[in-house]
This record gives sequence, C-alpha cells and structure tokens, in this order.
Amino acid sequence: METKSEIISKIIELTVVLQELTEQLLKMERIEILSKCSDPKHIKSQKTARLTNTIASTPGQLVEKEFEKVKINDQLFINAIKIKSFDQVKQDGNLYYIDSTDHFAFKINGQLFHGNIGQILMEKNPTKIKNCKFEICAKKTNCDYYHNPLRYIGSKDHRNFISNGTFFSSRDTLKIDIECLSSEEIERFRDLTMHNLLCALLMR
Repeated sequence: METKSEIISKIIELTVVLQELTEQLLKMERIEILSKCSDPKHIKSQKTARLTNTIASTPGQLVEKEFEKVKINDQLFINAIKIKSFDQVKQDGNLYYIDSTDHFAFKINGQLFHGNIGQILMEKNPTKIKNCKFEICAKKTNCDYYHNPLRYIGSKDHRNFISNGTFFSSRDTLKIDIECLSSEEIERFRDLTMHNLLCALLMR
C-alpha cells in the first residue's frame, strides 16, 4: 500500500504533466488563430460578419457599400438599395429600387410608397397621368394611361403630372378635402409625393 507521501508525490507529477499539456494546447490554439487571421477567405468572412452586425445593430443606417447608384439621366443619380420585388421593401428608413419595374420604393408608417420621377406636362391630352381602366391592357407600352406595376406585372410606367400646382389643402380644411378625394386621386397624390421626394434627394 502506497504511503501518503508517495500519493502526494504522484499528484504533483500529474499536476506538472497536466500543466504542460495545457500549455501545449494553448500554443496550438494560438497558432491556429494566427493561421486563420492570415487566410484571405477568413478575413473576408470576418468582414462580412462585421458588416452584418453593423447593419443589424443600427436599423435604418446601412453602410455605403450596400447602396448602388441608380441613373435618372446622364448627369443625375440616386443612391438606393437594389431589390427584386416590392415584397423586399423594408420599413427601415432606406430607399429601395426595383429594377424590374424601374420604381423606387420605401415604407413609412406601415405604408408603401413607390414610383419614379415623371414628366410635368402642359399638353391638352397628356399621357400616363390617369390610371388605365382595363385589368389586362392589350396596348401595353403603347397605352396612353398609367399602369401601376403592383397591378400590371412587368409595367415600367412612370406617372406623369399636369403643371397646375402641387399644393394640397391646408390644416383647417384637411379633413374635408381628404374625404372629397377619389381612390385614384389619392393614388396620384401619393405618386406625386414620391416624385417630389426623389427630386428633393437630388437637391444637394
């Protein structure tokens, strides 16, 4: 039978061995970390993770790389996040662009606004102002009426407007004026709001 001193001696030896093993494991772990840090794939994944965390931790504020320049004309561009459908528009304070419809979009207070910068016309018979009345339009792009891409799949129409002033109502008469509007007039006013917002974003 082992004496007390022999048992203590073996415990000390085991402690020394365990300490050495721990030091070796820590050394191997440091080498692995340094190896990963120098790996370009790991660096890229870490950057992506940091970018995702930044986006998630700051709602409504995406880094500049998330935006793309959307051409308005040869001189003017608007920065927006490109997406494939209106379903992807988030209520996060950012401006989105749906390439398939050539419409910008954003959500505020649970409501979707969408559209693009149209033409301000002074003609007697202006086009693309009133809504098309047909559920399925046979004329397609040759139709003189406006086709909302939420109802007409594939439409890239921009709503146009008549040059007769853009102000609507005042605080004292707002409730009555809103109640007098038709559903199409409300839609046209919302599209005009989008037109004006996009113009305002270009005024730097």
